[in-house]
Amino acid sequence: MARGTREVARPLIHTPILLPCHQKAPSWRHGRAMIRMQIQLSEDQAESLRKRADEAHVSMAETIRRALDRAIASNPGPRDARRRALAVSGRFCSGVSDISRRHDDHLADAFGA
Repeated sequence: MARGTREVARPLIHTPILLPCHQKAPSWRHGRAMIRMQIQLSEDQAESLRKRADEAHVSMAETIRRALDRAIASNPGPRDARRRALAVSGRFCSGVSDISRRHDDHLADAFGA
């Protein structure tokens, strides 16, 4: 082991990882490394979080993790949005041959303006 490091055992994995002595070891939950973070909530947010966690019979941290997972899954990044837009490009036919030149006029007609 290198000087100034310490060995940290990982569950289900037999190879240790070496961390600098000043770095905290990650905690493990459900087979994933967890990084400790600190957040600040308003009193209303903290109370709502506590109630939801109690109702689901899980910790407040688990409630936050689940909410974050849902938020990330429901809001893909710009790269994914571009990929999805390009995937549908040219797949539909409006039946109008001058749509690219007169799109504003056609849109106004469609909305009855």
